[in-house]
Amino acid sequence: LTALLNRRALERDGRRESGRAARYGHDFSVMVIDLDGLKEVNDTEGHLAGDIRLRLLSSCLLQSLRTSDSAYRIGGDEFVLLLPEMETSGTAAVAERIIAHGAPPFSWGAALYGADGSDVESLIGVADGRVSAA
Repeated sequence: LTALLNRRALERDGRRESGRAARYGHDFSVMVIDLDGLKEVNDTEGHLAGDIRLRLLSSCLLQSLRTSDSAYRIGGDEFVLLLPEMETSGTAAVAERIIAHGAPPFSWGAALYGADGSDVESLIGVADGRVSAA
């Protein structure tokens, strides 16, 4: 539906990036993005309207990322970005680029390898907690 990578690819790529970060001391961030209001759109406007919003967000993600970054859809309205060589301070600029490309409303949170966890699953948990706090 979105032409993005899936959870299995995230697990594979996350292991690779964690190993690289551990070996060479590189930073990377994980950014969790939740599409706001998808259930309401599906309930009031229909699933086709929800699918259009999912595709729009996916397109904006792909347009906003660097060549080394990756985007994954891991759930109904949940997306993850793997951002090598980026501290969490840079993730606000990523969010701004996504918005500038015309993305529908979304909430986001980020986590930094090392400071917030040493594997992608723990980083997703921290970043997801920051989405909820936002």
